[in-house]
This record gives sequence, structure tokens and C-alpha cells, in this order.
Amino acid sequence: MIGAIVFDDAVKKPLAVLATSTSTHPTLDGYDILVKSTKQSFGDSAEPMKLAYFRFYFPKQLVTRYQDKDITGQQLLDGSVILLNDDRVDLKLQ
Repeated sequence: MIGAIVFDDAVKKPLAVLATSTSTHPTLDGYDILVKSTKQSFGDSAEPMKLAYFRFYFPKQLVTRYQDKDITGQQLLDGSVILLNDDRVDLKLQ
């Protein structure tokens, strides 16, 4: 759930700006976005917050298709590499 929030709140807008500003760059093959977040257990309020690093590797061709509304956000994520603290994860938006 945290990953979906990170994608919606911290990745979509910067990705759109990057895609627009680098659309004519011939050697660019993708985008690497790192988001530092925190998480805490709701069951134990005394537990300290832990850092969570989300790293998104988006292929340029998929980002272009996403910007053109040819694919959904979920299809963009499914075709990309997503890491949570250096472990590959699948991210579901729903």
C-alpha cells in the first residue's frame, strides 16, 4: 500500500516532467527515480520508524506510452523494475 502512495504522490509528477524535458534526448533509455520514505507499525507505537527506499527504473518507451495514455499506470509499473530496500517487488496500485 505504501508503494502505491509513493508512486501516486512522489513519482508520477516528476516522471511527467522528466519525460517532457528529455523526450528528444537520443541516448536516454530510461529513468531512475529514488524515493526515501518511512514506515512504522500501527500495532506498536513505541516501535521506531524505519526507512524505506523505493527505486523505480522506468524504460523510456513505456513512459512515452504512459504519457500518451496508451497504457495504464499499472502496466507501466509491471514493465518496470521496482526495488524496496534493494529487493525487487511487485507493486499493485489497487
